[in-house]
Amino acid sequence: MEQIIYHPVLLRLERVLQSIEGKDKIARLAQYLSRYLAFYYLGQGKRNQIILFTNLRNTISIIRKYIRFFECFQYLNNINDIFRSGNDKIDLIVKHLSVIKNFFYFFYLLFDSMFFLNLLKMLNLKRKDLRTLRHLVNINWFMGIFSNILVNIRRHVINHRKLQSATGIGRSSSEDDQLEVKKYLDRCYAERHSIRRRLLWDALDLAIVASRLNIVKVNEGYLGLAGVLTSVLALQDIYQK
Repeated sequence: MEQIIYHPVLLRLERVLQSIEGKDKIARLAQYLSRYLAFYYLGQGKRNQIILFTNLRNTISIIRKYIRFFECFQYLNNINDIFRSGNDKIDLIVKHLSVIKNFFYFFYLLFDSMFFLNLLKMLNLKRKDLRTLRHLVNINWFMGIFSNILVNIRRHVINHRKLQSATGIGRSSSEDDQLEVKKYLDRCYAERHSIRRRLLWDALDLAIVASRLNIVKVNEGYLGLAGVLTSVLALQDIYQK
């Protein structure tokens, strides 16, 4: 029994469920799955299921606002950590773009928290104010994701240069050095996979918020599936920490 209770998989699942980020991503997964199912049943013409999943999606959206309430200050801590870091090896472009990204995410969650305060009647926002606030939430979310895409494009360029350099060194080095180069190349390939995975993740999330801003028109079903996929990717990261 003890082996089951303290199994590494169960311990990781417990850590996911206990963390604020884990709870938020599980709720997000359910929210976007509900969005997809509402669209699916719309095509089937099943009114009761459409109402059920639309209401579920809206309810989960409110729950997520509670979970993330004033989580925005974490991004100010991230900015502070970036400036306090004594690592001179960090690329300056990546560093500055990371700061910009964290500022956008700070304002995104700050404005989102104001929605929750309005639900609690602690703010008395009129319909026009709520439209403006919703637009500010989406703009900052869009710019935060876009900034992170630029960060990872820059990281991909740096990674590509590392791979080219290491490949050239490996061809002209001794057998022992080639072993070290191989280990270095393996780390670079793993980093490249992580960067490309994150670019896919951000591209899908960017499509979701771009649709909210009427920049692009995307089928509701595709948006639901995109949200499900990025939620699963987020949960994988939390689980593997």
